[in-house]
Amino acid sequence: MKSDKFFITYCYPRFLLEIPSKAEKIGFEYLWVGFNYYPNMFKQKPQPLGYNRYDLFIIFAKGNPKKSAFMKDVVHILMDKNKPEHPNQKPMKAIEKLVKCASKENDLILDPFLGSGTTLVAAKELNRKGIGIEINKEYCDIAVQRLRNTTPSLL
Repeated sequence: MKSDKFFITYCYPRFLLEIPSKAEKIGFEYLWVGFNYYPNMFKQKPQPLGYNRYDLFIIFAKGNPKKSAFMKDVVHILMDKNKPEHPNQKPMKAIEKLVKCASKENDLILDPFLGSGTTLVAAKELNRKGIGIEINKEYCDIAVQRLRNTTPSLL
């Protein structure tokens, strides 16, 4: 990864303590942790341990990147009304806020765990370039279809 860039990852709380030390070993500096709070989460299906009303994310930096927008520690976001196309699909508003904060127009966004393509759709809508990697063909097909439905079409 180039210098002066951000690295943002969602994190299961159980791994919150080990991820920063591993990231620092490969050249990233831990900046802060925030979370998206979903007040309407109970409308979703329960997770293995119950209902989580939040998603933790951790922001790291390489070099000295500048934020493009303000990001709060706690972001209140309503879950998307549409049925998720992936079991861990993040709401578009949550991803848009992170993309806006950590990048500028025409920057390149990498999503190494693409899932249903929410990050690349947000990148396209915010005039960023995107690369996504996904191992599951079913989710690749969903992401391709979602990107085709963006205006203008990416594919």
